[in-house]
Amino acid sequence: MTQMTQMTQIYLNLCHLCNLWILFFCLWASVPHYG
Repeated sequence: MTQMTQMTQIYLNLCHLCNLWILFFCLWASVPHYG
């Protein structure tokens, strides 16, 4: 049971990281870039 909880925790952490990357990319893409 503990291993299942640990896997779920890791999975949630990965999802959170992906969401942060997507948010960062959206913010970066919304800013006009010169060059």
